[in-house]
Amino acid sequence: MVKKIIERILIGVIKGLIYYIVFVHVLPFFLDIALGFPIEVIEPLTFSLLIGVFISLGIISSITKPFIGIIFSSLSFMLGLLILLDIISLGVAEVPMTVRGVKISAAFEFKPLLLIIIGFSIIFIIIGIFEKIIHGEE
Repeated sequence: MVKKIIERILIGVIKGLIYYIVFVHVLPFFLDIALGFPIEVIEPLTFSLLIGVFISLGIISSITKPFIGIIFSSLSFMLGLLILLDIISLGVAEVPMTVRGVKISAAFEFKPLLLIIIGFSIIFIIIGIFEKIIHGEE
């Protein structure tokens, strides 16, 4: 019994770390490379809070019954999407430039890319929900 609880806690920690790494580091890094402009910087304290929240949600989703755990897994994904939206400024990037002494501002809109990322994330949420329902892990 204790071994099973410890195993579920470790699974929750691993899930939380995966969500944290994907949504806070990997996706913003790839968007930065793909779009070619810097993404908003997150403060170190915020990093610590985010890792704590993701790990907590992962542990809660692993320890609770499957149908309640689905809610916390979905919350992890939604939190990740919210962070991603905040980091990339809701799909619009504005870059100030100076050309021949004149200050201009160029705005890039990449909402279609953002919608694709959100769509795939929602698909993963739905797949995770169905997986937990079908397997009914107790």
